[in-house]
Amino acid sequence: MGEELVHFRKEDEKLLRKLLEKVRAQADKVDTKEAEDHAQKELSELKGVLGKYNVSEDDLKAVLAWKHAA
Repeated sequence: MGEELVHFRKEDEKLLRKLLEKVRAQADKVDTKEAEDHAQKELSELKGVLGKYNVSEDDLKAVLAWKHAA
């Protein structure tokens, strides 16, 4: 019974993540200015953390894309 519970919780988590991604995508389409501002803020914060490592802009964007896909 415990294994079933763990299995269904993982499946629920996957479904909720997909739903959240759909909601984010819809919100980005409706309020493009807010989405762009948020993306710039995230990029700026990531640059603050990784700035001393001289990471390229493309790599920073790839990290953010990975973060949102996970």
